[in-house]
Amino acid sequence: MIAKDSIQTDSPVGKSDHCMINFDFCCYFNNEKTSGDRFSYFRGNYELFNESLNNINWDVLLSNKNVEEMWKSFSSVMSENIDRFIPKKKTIRKFISPPLWMDRATKSAIVKKRKSWKKYKYLRNNLPYAKYVKDRNECTNAVRNAKLSFEQKVALESKINVKSFWNYVNSKLKTGSGIGTLEKPDGTLASSTADKVEVLNQFFTSVFTHRGDLKDYDTNSESNNFLDDINICQEDVLTKLNKLKTDKSA
Repeated sequence: MIAKDSIQTDSPVGKSDHCMINFDFCCYFNNEKTSGDRFSYFRGNYELFNESLNNINWDVLLSNKNVEEMWKSFSSVMSENIDRFIPKKKTIRKFISPPLWMDRATKSAIVKKRKSWKKYKYLRNNLPYAKYVKDRNECTNAVRNAKLSFEQKVALESKINVKSFWNYVNSKLKTGSGIGTLEKPDGTLASSTADKVEVLNQFFTSVFTHRGDLKDYDTNSESNNFLDDINICQEDVLTKLNKLKTDKSA
C-alpha cells in the first residue's frame, strides 16, 4: 500500500529526462520505533552515584536471601540510583541511515545536483539546465567512485574484518530481520515488544525439563573447598587472545 502523503517528485536518475517519484510502499511488518526517553549515561553524576552506593550496607541488604532475592535487591538499588543521578533525553528517529559507501563529498554532490534541478524547474531555460547537467554528471561519477572505493576496501579487508563484509552484504537485503506479530494462547495477537517476549517466554519454558531435586544454594553455609592454586601467566593470556576470532561473539 502506498501512503499518499509520501509521494514526492525529485531530480531524474542519471541522464534520464523523467522525474523520479519517491513514495513509501508498506509491504512488511512495522518494527516499533525506539523513541522516547533514554538515559544519557555520559552526562551522569557518577561521584554522587558512587557515594550513594558506598553508603549502603550491602551485608545487611543481601543477608538471609537466595540468589534471586539478592539480585532483585541489587537491581532495585541500581535502578533507583540510575533514576536519581543519570539524566534522560528524548530520542526520536527522524531519518534513514545513509548507505555505507556514502561519504561527505558524495553527499555534497547529491545535494548540489538536487539544488540545480530545483532551480531549473523554477526558471525553465537553457542556462540552469546546463548547470544541472554538469552537476548531474559530477554526482554520477562521485556515487560510482564512492561505491567502487568502498567495495574495494571491504573486499581487501574481508579476511581481517569479517563483520564489515557481512554488514555490507546485509545492507543489500531488501527485507529487514525481526519478529512479526505472534498469536497468544487465547487467540489474540501480540504486537508490542513486551507481549512478544511474554509469548516466547511461555513457549520456551513449556518445553523445558523441570527437575524437582534442585535446591537453592545456602549463601550462609561455609565450605572447605577452596581454589587456591590458580596459575595464570602472561604467555597463556596472550595465546588465548591470539586465538580469538574477531567475527565471533565468544
